Amino acid sequence: MGRGRETLPPAPRTVAELAVQALGAVFGSGFVAVPVLSAAPAGETDLWADGVGPAGVTAKPGGEIRPWLARMSALRDATSAYGETVLVREALGHRPRLRVVQTPAGAYGSWAGLPFPGAVPPLVGLQSMVSR
Repeated sequence: MGRGRETLPPAPRTVAELAVQALGAVFGSGFVAVPVLSAAPAGETDLWADGVGPAGVTAKPGGEIRPWLARMSALRDATSAYGETVLVREALGHRPRLRVVQTPAGAYGSWAGLPFPGAVPPLVGLQSMVSR
């Protein structure tokens, strides 16, 4: 018996894409799957560490996040799906507490989803997401 080729596990992105395809095949193309993010593996840098809390940014959940979500839902399919998920949860009596997470933490004191204070944009690249 010869040695076979060692197979590597699929990349996480590939696994997620296959899961979305499978859920869409079972429940229909309108089904939305919202992933749960876990901590970075041991030894890897967590780019989102400190993105919430004193080093992170704050936004008023009702006054800033929800209007942004409504505006962006008209422009981006994934954001629209997330907005619909929030609406369904609210209709079922589970109003999610939305929050903003932005990285690198502390690099810009305002949420990048809002108009820039003094019309001055951030000097570093930012990644931002709305989560519950």
